Amino acid sequence: MHTYTIRSNYEEIQISFKTTLIMRKIFFLILSIVAFVTQSNSQDYNIMLKIDGIKYDTAIIGFLSVENSDDEIQDTVIISNGILEYSFKRPGLYEGIIIPFKLIHQFEGGDKFPLVPSRIHFYINQGDFIKIDATEVGKSVTYRTTGNNLSEQRAEADLYFRNSGLYIERIEFEHHYYKKKYDQWTKEENKKYWKLRNQNDSIYALRRDEFILNHLNYGYSARLILEIKDKQKATFLYDKLTTEAKESYFGKVLTSMINGWVITEPGSTFPSFIGKTLAGETFNLSDYKGKYVLLDFWGSWCAPCIAELPQLKKVQSEFKDRLVVVGMICNDSKQKVNKAIDKYKINWIQLFDEKNKFPATYGVKSFPTKVLIDKNGVVVKTFQGTSEQVFLELERILK
Repeated sequence: MHTYTIRSNYEEIQISFKTTLIMRKIFFLILSIVAFVTQSNSQDYNIMLKIDGIKYDTAIIGFLSVENSDDEIQDTVIISNGILEYSFKRPGLYEGIIIPFKLIHQFEGGDKFPLVPSRIHFYINQGDFIKIDATEVGKSVTYRTTGNNLSEQRAEADLYFRNSGLYIERIEFEHHYYKKKYDQWTKEENKKYWKLRNQNDSIYALRRDEFILNHLNYGYSARLILEIKDKQKATFLYDKLTTEAKESYFGKVLTSMINGWVITEPGSTFPSFIGKTLAGETFNLSDYKGKYVLLDFWGSWCAPCIAELPQLKKVQSEFKDRLVVVGMICNDSKQKVNKAIDKYKINWIQLFDEKNKFPATYGVKSFPTKVLIDKNGVVVKTFQGTSEQVFLELERILK
């Protein structure tokens, strides 16, 4: 699994989109790329990259809608005479990534993948003209971006992290351990590698928080707070943001997330809502007053969610007279979910939101997450993750 894949970023985010999805999928393009490469009409482009140090190359370019993680575009494009030009004119906000082939790290053991400093990130809205000035520096890249505030701020943050020494350290220990393939590592090597990774990630978290506190008016600071799993820390930093940052795109997503934590706290009255099932039928939470309701935030991509299905089926069957299980589909597509429902014979209500609003609306940052609501509409408990203990406690409450 560690060959020809994009390794995880320092970022970890589970909101209305999954940045890691584009990282996972996009590199498979390299395996089948020989067929053709796109060269945009030079009169129609709205993305231009000028890169010193790479005169001629091919680059992977990808786009992921921040509202719909199933809306993903992947392509390849030529860098000619140090310039890449590309046309992307879809409506809505997308996160973009460019990875020149020259910056993909080739390790002594044979694995290939681009590390964090090999990637150029930006955001694009319809009508934007994105201009990126970059410099290749030893299998990594520094860059500055103009075209919209988010892209400019993202580039500034990446430069801040680079200047802290994080990226150099990461490159060094990745190359040290990938002198042989991952599946050939000893247990001791694996342990030491992940110790270094965790240390590096911890230092990144400190530098990230520093950047946020030094840029409280940035919309991208709100985006960075969305990475933080510690609710107390995230709320502390959110409260310090300026009105300008809170009113930005990611500021509004973050506000929704913070509010979602409040309404899923035990003892809170859970607000009734109307949604749509996968089949397009109307669902009204108020219709189920008088019964316990278990909201199960999940996705077909989530291995722990799938693994716990037998236990969830058992609970549903045992307490069918007093419990209603409602699947809250997150970061997924109808096609993939329907396939999983058929495969695993899931027979409870499944709600689907075209704009994937469930994670942000209810403050869900890990999967699976379950919210148990009592007969009066009051939150009994929120369960994060899965374990035998989760289901034992569910059974205890329902009995």
